[in-house]
Amino acid sequence: MLTRSLLCLLTLSICGCGDTLGSAPRAFSPLESVATISDSAFEGEMPDRPRLSFRSERQIVHSNALQLVLKLGWDYLGVSAEIGRSLNTTAASLLDVSKHARGPDSRIFKDENGHFDVSPEEPMFGHCEYLMAAQMRLATEAYITVAGVRVESEGSEAKLVEVAVADQFFPIEADKSLADYEDQCRQGFGAYALQMQQDLTLSLRSKVVVNAVGDSRIDALQAVLSGKDANFNAAGHKWHLVPLRMELLGDKTTVSGRLEKKILLGAEAYEFRHTFAGAELTLQDLQMTPRGVDPSSMAALELSAFYARNAALHAASQGQKFTLDTDLLPAI
Repeated sequence: MLTRSLLCLLTLSICGCGDTLGSAPRAFSPLESVATISDSAFEGEMPDRPRLSFRSERQIVHSNALQLVLKLGWDYLGVSAEIGRSLNTTAASLLDVSKHARGPDSRIFKDENGHFDVSPEEPMFGHCEYLMAAQMRLATEAYITVAGVRVESEGSEAKLVEVAVADQFFPIEADKSLADYEDQCRQGFGAYALQMQQDLTLSLRSKVVVNAVGDSRIDALQAVLSGKDANFNAAGHKWHLVPLRMELLGDKTTVSGRLEKKILLGAEAYEFRHTFAGAELTLQDLQMTPRGVDPSSMAALELSAFYARNAALHAASQGQKFTLDTDLLPAI
């Protein structure tokens, strides 16, 4: 049995560096195309080797910055199931500065205030990059497939996708400091942020398939939708779930079933019946016997809601793809 596959999307977001400030060393728009720079415009802007270079990167971690829906490997159910994920991202402003070293005394900075050592003999040039990378972290024995290639891991991280934009080179001026140019990079990033996030999201949706979710609660749903009994772990206990019963009457869908929590000398059984209405499958009625406020009863209630709603979603999909509703299952 494959263990849990943990998806931690760290997006190394956007290293901004387009020049949008009025004090910029060169007047150019961050939306200008880098690919169309002519040979004459580019001439002299790349320092010859040996080259001194400096890179500054600033990162900010965001929570729930990227919403993503990943496909599940449930082909034998006759549908294309998906799972919604809320992924963390890391935004990074990145500045590159470089110059040709004319001698052993060449250096990047001339003082402790961050001013650059610029002279006619040693001109300096900088540019900004906007980066967004996605990484998948996998638990032991778990695996995923990226564009048909199997990727395995034992707790390490594997970079999957990166989207990047490199801005035009611009001359570094002696009267401007490192802080000035870092701020320009952060200002310029906004011109590309939305499109890069869209590109990254679309690329992940098209390439990444979760072949082994590794969560026994989801594995149990996979089984009962195929008409089989299922065992799974949740809330510190072992549970047994029998195939669900479905009733369709007008715009209402009723899902019934039985959950059993295994104990030392047997099992505690919970009978449930959930009724949903309309195209949005809004919950109209919920019944569970027995029903209490102790931790086991509350866990059974949440689990029954998860299985009932997703069974109703599966029935409404009519053989097409559907997205799992995992709101009641923390840490998925």
